[in-house]
Amino acid sequence: MKTVDLNSLAMPKTITRPEAKTDQRNDILSSFGDVLKDAISKTNDQQLEADTLMEKLATGEAKNIHEVMIGVTKAEVSLQFLLELRNKLVEFYKEIMRMPV
Repeated sequence: MKTVDLNSLAMPKTITRPEAKTDQRNDILSSFGDVLKDAISKTNDQQLEADTLMEKLATGEAKNIHEVMIGVTKAEVSLQFLLELRNKLVEFYKEIMRMPV
């Protein structure tokens, strides 16, 4: 078995953390905000569409109940996804706040 002298191994003198540029950080935050706003907007649109489909079904204008059910289910799944995303973001925020400084 070959032995290795640990003193001969080069150790890093300092460990530096790469710093992201402020512009890059702002771009990431703004793009995340845009994605979040877009998801909320799409969820709202699906909810409004589901409401319209339900009104049409109630008044007898909708001929195909399958389309109504599909629209309502899409809106429900979209809302559930958005709520889970909110829960994960709140959980993430709480975890960061628990970190020692």
